[in-house]
Amino acid sequence: MVSPRATLVAWSKEELEQLVAWMEENPEQLRGKQAVWHKDVKDQAFKNDEHVTVKRICDKAANMRRQWRDTLAMRNRSGWGISEDQNERSINEKKCAFF
Repeated sequence: MVSPRATLVAWSKEELEQLVAWMEENPEQLRGKQAVWHKDVKDQAFKNDEHVTVKRICDKAANMRRQWRDTLAMRNRSGWGISEDQNERSINEKKCAFF
C-alpha cells in the first residue's frame, strides 16, 4: 500500500499564485471561520484540481501564516543578521515570500 504522503504533489508556482490571488480578492472571508473559506477556495479556485484538497489548502494557509509570523518576529528582533551587502527586503523574501 502506498502511503498518502508519497502521493502528495508539491504546490506549483501557479497554484500558489492562484491561492494568494484568491486570498487577496477575498480578504473579508479570511476573517471568518477557516473551515468555511478553505472550502470556498477549493470550490472557487481549485474546483477541477483533484490533488488540491481542502486539507491541503488548510495546511498551506497555516504554513504561510507561520512563515509570515516567523519573518515578522525575526525582523523585529535586533541583530537578525543583515550584512551590508544584503537588504531587509531580500532577507524577508528568503524567509517568507508573502511578507
